[in-house]
Amino acid sequence: MLDAVNFPDRPNAVGVSYARTSEFTRRDFMFTSLGVTDDDAYLDTVDQSYNFGTITLELWHLHVEGVVSKPLEHQPGNQVLEGQVVHERSKKAGTHHVKYGEEYYSPSPVVDVVSAHTIGAGPYASFTFKYRPIEMLMAGGIVPRPIDNRAEEIRALEDRLAALRTKVKAAEVPPPPRRKIKTEPGTAGFAFGRQNGPPEIIDLTSD
Repeated sequence: MLDAVNFPDRPNAVGVSYARTSEFTRRDFMFTSLGVTDDDAYLDTVDQSYNFGTITLELWHLHVEGVVSKPLEHQPGNQVLEGQVVHERSKKAGTHHVKYGEEYYSPSPVVDVVSAHTIGAGPYASFTFKYRPIEMLMAGGIVPRPIDNRAEEIRALEDRLAALRTKVKAAEVPPPPRRKIKTEPGTAGFAFGRQNGPPEIIDLTSD
C-alpha cells in the first residue's frame, strides 16, 4: 500500500482474490473441503502439520524507489493450488482450504508496479485469519448453535387455539330456562285447556 502523503493520486489499497494463469486467463481463489480417503498410501498425512484454512497477512515497511503503471505480467512457475486429500484419521479431516476455481478469460489489468526494498528484519505487523467450517466452529463453542424455533411456534399456536376456544365459548347462547307452573293447593289433578263450547256452570250452593 502506498502512503497518501507521497502518493496522493495512487490507490492505497491492495486486494488479492485470484491468480494469473496466462496473459489472458485467470483463476479465482475459492474455499473447498479437504478430500478424505481411507487409502493407507495417505497415512503420512495423519501426523503432518498443515495450515489448511489459515490466511496470514504480513505488513512490511518499504522504501519505495519508483511506481510505474503497466499491464500485470504473468509469472509462470508459481505454486498451483489444487484440491488436497488427507487420510480419514488426520486431525485436519473436516476442515477446508483455498484452491483455484475454474480458469476463464480475463485480460491483464493495468496495475501500479512498485520498485522498493524492505526495511527491518521482520514484518511491521502480522494478522492470521483462521477460516473454519461452521460445523467446527459450533462444535468448539466459538459460534452459537442455531436455535430451534419449532417449540416456540408450537406454544404460540397452542396459545392461539386456547384464545379461540375461549371466544367460541363466550359466544355460545345458553338455552332459556324452563318455566315451572306453580299449582295451588287443592287444584292438583285438574287439567286446564281451551274449551270449544260455552262454559259449564256447576252450582255448589245448598238449598
